[in-house]
Amino acid sequence: ILMLLFYFFVIPHMNHLKFRRPFLAGFALLLLSNIALVCSPQASYVFVILSTLLDAAGFALITQFKETLVVDAVDPHERAGIMGVFNVSMLVIASPFGFLAGIMSDYSRYLPFYFLILLALAGIILIFRISTHKTEFSVE
Repeated sequence: ILMLLFYFFVIPHMNHLKFRRPFLAGFALLLLSNIALVCSPQASYVFVILSTLLDAAGFALITQFKETLVVDAVDPHERAGIMGVFNVSMLVIASPFGFLAGIMSDYSRYLPFYFLILLALAGIILIFRISTHKTEFSVE
């Protein structure tokens, strides 16, 4: 429900922004979501609900602007094919991480969350590096 609210009420107001701020906000929300899970006391549903809300908001921001950047960068006649290849590539790249998270959780229940925190930090660093070395793309 939160993702739908973001799609209808928050993201339309962000369409005039460059890609940097929404991506940074999305990665920051994902980072905070996983930090909330790592820091939560046992049997605390408040932290789980907070983490779920932060994760949904961050994922909504990142997904929407990622697809907008791809659509803006691709020729309209080839868009369907390239978006199909892009989405399949994302699935192929993401699928081993579930297996890795399972292995990490055998050692410690916190390791998958630390790994997600590391990935969110890598995303933030990547956005800073891309946006400082290149002209920012418009997402209109």
